[in-house]
Amino acid sequence: MLQLALDDISMVSSFRLAVQAGQYADVIEIGAALCKSVGAPMISAVRELLPDKLILADFKSADGGWIEARIAHEHGANFATVLGSAPKATLQSSLDYTLNHDGIETIMELTGVTNILEKAAEWRDMGVQRITYHLGYDEEAFNRKWEQNDLDIIGKLIDIGYKVTVTGGIKYDLLPFFKDYPISIFICGRSVSQTDDPAKSIMLIQDRLKELWS
Repeated sequence: MLQLALDDISMVSSFRLAVQAGQYADVIEIGAALCKSVGAPMISAVRELLPDKLILADFKSADGGWIEARIAHEHGANFATVLGSAPKATLQSSLDYTLNHDGIETIMELTGVTNILEKAAEWRDMGVQRITYHLGYDEEAFNRKWEQNDLDIIGKLIDIGYKVTVTGGIKYDLLPFFKDYPISIFICGRSVSQTDDPAKSIMLIQDRLKELWS
């Protein structure tokens, strides 16, 4: 699937992007910065605009996991993110909520986690099914690039049984880098939002996904 990240802190510009390109995505993400800037009502607004799309609330919960999962759920989100670097109790509380409520799933975000494969089996035993492998915005600013080691880790996570989301500078030309791996969701943000024609840009990426993973 293709996920469109609404990452701007402005409600107006984010809503405009959702109107322009949201219909061509499978999942609409209310980005972490947007969640902090506008709040959970943005989730409800996008749900009303795009009722047939999956919606992700990128809370990146570091504490109060079940509370933030409930907020996401009550505002119409299908996914809520929690940090893998958060305390185990936070992850467990988010899972306890989402595993017992229809229509909402916990996605564990790997931002800041360095010992991914050491903890992967433990997370799976806890009930984690979805993981986001993230090349962070700040990392990109310091010239961090996708490497073979990233693919190796992603491949091992998939072998363990995870549905893996990939994000971080995802654009049309980068997709073939992942072509040998059954990625569950790709997230695109700036490669759509920072173009003159967001609708055309996201349609090209969708077509490329279908071509590579048909």
